[in-house]
Amino acid sequence: MAEGAQIPAWRRLSGAGGLALGIAFLLPAARGCNSDVVPAKELATDFGRMAWVDAVSMSAMWLLPYLFGCVVALHALTRREGARRSAAIAAAGVVISAIAVAAARAVWDLAHDQNLTTAVLLGAAATISVLYAARTAKRRSAALLCLRWYGALLCVLWFGGWWIVLSETRYGLWTSLLGAAAVFAACVWEVSTTTGLDAGASCGALATASVPDSS
Repeated sequence: MAEGAQIPAWRRLSGAGGLALGIAFLLPAARGCNSDVVPAKELATDFGRMAWVDAVSMSAMWLLPYLFGCVVALHALTRREGARRSAAIAAAGVVISAIAVAAARAVWDLAHDQNLTTAVLLGAAATISVLYAARTAKRRSAALLCLRWYGALLCVLWFGGWWIVLSETRYGLWTSLLGAAAVFAACVWEVSTTTGLDAGASCGALATASVPDSS
């Protein structure tokens, strides 16, 4: 796409969703014991006084979803192809990093007989994610789109899960969930527009990493 060309509608939606997700890092997500929980504040306050394995896990929890939103916004809204390519690779890197942290935490907890239920769930999620990432590697140019969709799906599940289990949520969590959903929808919209598939078939193509490389 030429630098002066109009940004497609699905990219504008993806950019808005990514920005919302990134900004939510600074917003109250839930009500804590005595004050609202702000992801950026929690990470800055607790990171230095935790064991290294907990610090890495907390970084994945408090930072990676929002970092994903920032690089997705950069990918969507910049007009320079080189920058867009770099941002797309960065977004895929964030997704892969989250998968690696989940797998490492699962192995650590199982080895130390800690949080076994959580470890099994994390291990299962990591296994599914690794298999999906391996399949996307065969798609070449469509691989980054598939990983961006998968990252958005993980964010929707992550923030949606917190929205369900927390008794008092705040607007930061709602913003995160809506932002992730917008990125997810934008990926489906892009495939639907560029391939002619309907929304359901586009979602299926993304879920099976079978999007044509031309998209």
